[in-house]
Amino acid sequence: MVSGTVTVKKVTLGEGMPKICVPLVSGTLAELEKEAGALKALAPDVVEWRSDFLLKWKISRRL
Repeated sequence: MVSGTVTVKKVTLGEGMPKICVPLVSGTLAELEKEAGALKALAPDVVEWRSDFLLKWKISRRL
């Protein structure tokens, strides 16, 4: 089992209270900006940008 901590900016994972991580999964840049703006008000501990959702949109648009 791996143990220890990881610190990203002011958030330390692996110690203290459990952290809240919220993914950004928009398919377009405009939707991504809107989604990020809405998350700002929620103030999650960590935000995960799922770029694969954006890439799927770009790939399908080429077909």
